[in-house]
Amino acid sequence: MKVISHGVTDSGARSVEIPCKESSFDALVRCMRAIPGALVSDTAHDPLNDNAKATIHYKGAVFTLDTPFSDYWIHCAIPTPYFDEFLSHLKAHRTSWWERFF
Repeated sequence: MKVISHGVTDSGARSVEIPCKESSFDALVRCMRAIPGALVSDTAHDPLNDNAKATIHYKGAVFTLDTPFSDYWIHCAIPTPYFDEFLSHLKAHRTSWWERFF
């Protein structure tokens, strides 16, 4: 899966972007739930207004997912090495053609 890093702020917060053409929201949630140790909760998706959000708990760290500009953004507010580990799982996922639609 294509994951684009957007750097680190002064406070250590990090964000990454996953293009919406890579995966549908439902397929992305299924992919994240398949990662061992990940718990995806508070999911909400409104395709008419192009809004989606979720909260991801991974090994004690909390990340948020939202869609400010159609693409999926995953934010990590507190610096943690588990964010890199979580992202490596996402990057290793090979997206099937049908996951872009369903």
